[in-house]
Amino acid sequence: MKPRRRSSPRREATLSTITRRNIERAAAVLSIVLLGAVLLVVYTRDGADRVTASPTVGMTGFSEADELKAITVLMLATWDTPNAPLAAGPIAVVDGYAVADWTQGDMGGRALLRKRDGDWAVILCAGDILTTADGLVRVGVPAETGRALARELKALERSVMPQRLEAMSRFLEIVPMDETAPEHAQKEL
Repeated sequence: MKPRRRSSPRREATLSTITRRNIERAAAVLSIVLLGAVLLVVYTRDGADRVTASPTVGMTGFSEADELKAITVLMLATWDTPNAPLAAGPIAVVDGYAVADWTQGDMGGRALLRKRDGDWAVILCAGDILTTADGLVRVGVPAETGRALARELKALERSVMPQRLEAMSRFLEIVPMDETAPEHAQKEL
């Protein structure tokens, strides 16, 4: 009988760095894969999480439902924790921009996302400013896209409970999340 090989302390240290959150992120990505769209969560050194949509063999593009799933996975991978679960949605998507409502506990807000080179990235988080065309234009969204996003979000938010809308309205700041956000979005408005 061969003696059992012991792991090196270095290997054990590496394995111990696998956290529950990483496992949850992998599970979220796996669940999307099982639904038919292959999505990879890529963790960059600067801490910015990105969701990259990679079509499987035979797929020519992604549906709106796939885009909504990708945005949800990104938001959950970024902010969801066991002690403070994140509820994401509804999400309005127009021309490579998205506004995603979110609540976490008694707080909430909205995230402005942009799709670049197939990757969704959170540009900033804010509150009610992201519900109007003027507000969206002020943070760098093209005017036509801003008008369409505001219309779509308004329609989607008709089904949101008033308590959730109040929580999202309490987010009074504009907080940049991505170093590539438009320069004027990083200024206090």
